[in-house]
This record gives sequence, structure tokens and C-alpha cells, in this order.
Amino acid sequence: MVVAFREIRTPLTLALCFAAASSYGQIASFSPQNPKIGEDIRVIYSPQAKNAVIQRAPSVTLRALVLPEVGLLPTLLEIPMTKAGSGWQVELRIQKPEARFLLFEFVSGDLKDDNRERGWDGMVMGPDGKALRSGHYWRAAVVAFGGYMGFKRSMNVPLAKREISQERSLYPDNYFALNLSWYLEMNPVPTDAGKAKIKKELAAALKQFRSTEEALPMILVWLEQVGQTEKADSLRKVFSAENPNGRVAAASRMREISKEPHASKRSLLMEKYLVEFPMKQEEVLSTQRQLVSAYIQAEEYAKAFALVQSAPKLEPALYKSLTTPMVEKGIDLEKASEWAAAGISIIRKQDESAKPSSSTLAEWKQSQNSALSSLLNNRGSALLKLKKAGEAVPPLLEAYELSEGRDLAINENLLDAYVAASEYKKALDVGLDCLRKGK
Repeated sequence: MVVAFREIRTPLTLALCFAAASSYGQIASFSPQNPKIGEDIRVIYSPQAKNAVIQRAPSVTLRALVLPEVGLLPTLLEIPMTKAGSGWQVELRIQKPEARFLLFEFVSGDLKDDNRERGWDGMVMGPDGKALRSGHYWRAAVVAFGGYMGFKRSMNVPLAKREISQERSLYPDNYFALNLSWYLEMNPVPTDAGKAKIKKELAAALKQFRSTEEALPMILVWLEQVGQTEKADSLRKVFSAENPNGRVAAASRMREISKEPHASKRSLLMEKYLVEFPMKQEEVLSTQRQLVSAYIQAEEYAKAFALVQSAPKLEPALYKSLTTPMVEKGIDLEKASEWAAAGISIIRKQDESAKPSSSTLAEWKQSQNSALSSLLNNRGSALLKLKKAGEAVPPLLEAYELSEGRDLAINENLLDAYVAASEYKKALDVGLDCLRKGK
């Protein structure tokens, strides 16, 4: 997702806009509210407005969550705004065609203005002035569930139903909209009328999407939801036989895997799953994460390490998941120390380009800091258990500094390492520091 943004350079126009916004109590304005691809969006934030949260701040940042076609990854933008008169402004242009729906909020330090959880949003329009595919879907989903990815919105089920109805009317082949529509019929409390409506639509959907394999697993699940389990099972067998490597077969196999209680057997099944079924990159990564977890549960630590090491797109925090039980159980501590060091090295080398597109920079930095301090603690703890107190002190001290002395486990390990290394004065200093912090 490529988004350009630039400052507005029309002071007189801005002054008039700010005056108008403030006089009507409008906190923020977006012009146009519902842009087309390639069109500039002028964004103005008015601290003087009655209910504005951010009033006397040295800086303001616009956060924009760009939601694409359903199934693609969203992009979170953090755009510094420019001071202009009594308010703040910025102009952005969405240049890529996958944008469908926009969510906005404003932040400054610890302050966040989301319009009292009513939010601000915009729908991306096509050249004909109609909402692009998935636009109404996203508005329905956001108000149905009270927000999305930290962008809060007041729940409004009637509005969600109207929006999803519009999506289905504009794009009858959007089976994601069908899924959400049925969910809204069955929640919060299922009714006989709702089930009857879904049963009728399921029959039509089976015909409409018979050749759309991506839609079939969802339809089969809904058959089960309305009490047609035998029919769903029968169709599942038919579809799987028609395409043994298709979506229905993959979903059936994943069901079997999730029901397997033994981690070692589950990991074998997942290994086969990764080989046999074609997947998109995000699906591969998700399955690999599950396989790493299965390996760890089965205490197949070498396999878990080999997988994490061979898949650089997996997050380095998995090294923490791998080494923590090894250190706690005292299993192969030399390897645990080495593998923790490998994770530490990866985190140190990563820059902001490694940040997931859907995370804020602050969230990503906090996550990196947490993973690094945990891995340093795991490495130091392993070395301490190996009677290598002198080697354990440096990683534990760094972990202590990163966590600002607020992690009890790290504090205790550092104290133990200092005592084991006969550095009693340093142990006393750390102990007193922990007491001052109440830790």
C-alpha cells in the first residue's frame, strides 16, 4: 500500500476551515470524506473544538488504517501533521487500487482522540462514484464488532445490517459479505426465522459458489450451524475427492489436526499439511507458527529451532517461545543459551522496515524490547544454571535495564548471578533498587 502525504500550503483557506470547524464544534474534517483512488484527502484537526481531546500539544499525528479487499493485509499509517494557525493539517493521497475503507484517529503522546469512540471513517469510491468492493463490508464489520485493530467504534447492529445488505446488493459474488450477513442473523441470539433465512440462502449459495473453492469451506460450516451436519459432511467428501489439494480438503485436514491431542502426532500432520496444500504467504507463516508451537509442546526443540531459523519472515519472538521451556525445565541448556543468542542477534539487526504494516511504530518497538529482554533473560538464566555466572551477568544486566527493573524474574536472576559471581556490592545495589521500585 503506497500512500503519499504532503502539507497543505493555502494558509487563508486553512484559517477559514479551522474557524468553520471550531465554530460548529467539529473536531476533525476530511475532504473529501469518501475519496477515489489517487484523490487528495485534506485532513484538519481542530483543538479548539468543544470535545477535542488533544488541545495544547506540541505535535499531532494522524493515524489512518487502510483496509483493503477482504483477505489482504491492512496498512496502518502514522502521518505527522503540520501546525497551521490554531489547528493541525495534512493532506494524503491513496495511490494503490487495493484500498477500500479508511479508519482515522489522532494521537499526541499518550493522548488519543477517536471522537469518543465514534471514530472517523471514509469509504474509497470507484470512478463511477460507487463504493468499491468490500467497502460496505468493512463499515458493517467495524460497527458490528465495535471497532477493528484498536480503532474503536460504537456498536450499531442495525447499521451493520444495512451496510452488509448494500455490499451484497452491489457485489453479489462477495462471499465474505454473505458470511458476515449470516453471522448478524444468528447473533447475539439465534432465532428460528434467522435460521430459516440462512437455510434458504445456503441452498442458493451452494449453486452460486459451486465453482468458487475459496467460498465452499465457509458454506459447509454454515450448513452445520443450521443443523445440516450430515449434508455438510457428505458435500465435504465430494468436494475433497474432486480436488484433494483444494480448499475444502485443506480445511478438513486442519480440522483433523486441531482435534489431535498428542503434540508429536499433531506436528507430523502439520508437516504433511505444509507440503500437500498450496497456500498464500500469510497462510504459510500462520501454519509454521502452529507447527513451531506443536514442536515445543512435543519437546522437539531441535525441529522448532530448525524451522524458525529456516523461515526468516517468522517473528524472532518465537525464539523466546522455544527457549523459555528449555530453561525452565533445564533441558539442553547449552543449546538454549545458543538459540537465545540467535534470537537476540536477529532482533538487534532489525530496523523499522521489519515492522508489520498493521502495527504502530510504538507498539512494534515495545514488542521488540519485550522480546529482547526475555531472550536476554533466557540466555543469562541458562548460563547461570550451567554454573557460568560471569557469562550470565551481562545479558541479565541488559535485560534488567531494558525492563527498568520491573520484571521480577529478571530481577531475581540478576541477583542470583551477582551472588554466584561473588559481586555482593552489585547484588546489594540491585536489591535496594528493586525495593525502591516495589519489586
